Amino acid sequence: MYYNMNATDTTACRRGKIARLPSQVRRDLNIRLDNNEPAAAILDWLNSLPETKRVLDDQFGSAAITPQNLSEWRQGGFREWLLLQELMDHSVRFHDGAKELDDQCEPRVLADNLASSVAARYAALLNAWDGEITPEFEAKVRFLRGLSQDIVQLQKSLHRAAQDNRDLARQKKQDAAEDLKAAKEAAIDRLRTNSRIDLLSTGPGSAIRHHRVAVETAASETEVAAVLNRFISESIQVNPTKITPASANPAPENQAAA
Repeated sequence: MYYNMNATDTTACRRGKIARLPSQVRRDLNIRLDNNEPAAAILDWLNSLPETKRVLDDQFGSAAITPQNLSEWRQGGFREWLLLQELMDHSVRFHDGAKELDDQCEPRVLADNLASSVAARYAALLNAWDGEITPEFEAKVRFLRGLSQDIVQLQKSLHRAAQDNRDLARQKKQDAAEDLKAAKEAAIDRLRTNSRIDLLSTGPGSAIRHHRVAVETAASETEVAAVLNRFISESIQVNPTKITPASANPAPENQAAA
């Protein structure tokens, strides 16, 4: 599997012909090198690309990419690309193993795994170092250092975003709890008020007791509203002959007729 890491451009400090090519062309070139295609076939393909011709015309006086250019890239940019592929593959395999234990796939976890891979690569480089500072050793250290800086920035960004999401979720949960508490208090006040108004209630507090318990144990504002609706419905059914002011005080004309 090949990974396309456009965010980490390993050619930033290179100025050769191949380093100036678009990232997708360099990626395709690296894949061909990794597949051990013949140099002659690679050069024919590379020099025939419109993207390559455009770069060569604009910056190198239309001079074609030579076997020497390809050899230098093989020793430099291609090696860095291979190292990056190895690090990415190690990070993905590490994450897949952790995913079997926890199926939550988070970008920040992948960034942490990649940082661990770079640290392991640093350790391997130093363990194999014979103490001589060669251009190849310096190039590897420089590449790993730059990659580490990019990963640290990525980690900070992802961890900050994760913390912001946790804070937002916590605030939403707190707001919902406060809204539910207010809804319960308002519902209980309404139950008490309706119980006092209902003169045919079966006894002090008995008409609202189980409704109040239902309100206090409700898990949402919707459940609170449902309890209130149920209380009102049951009150109407229990008291169908409730005395109203109109029936208690007949109209004057009715009294006269009687």
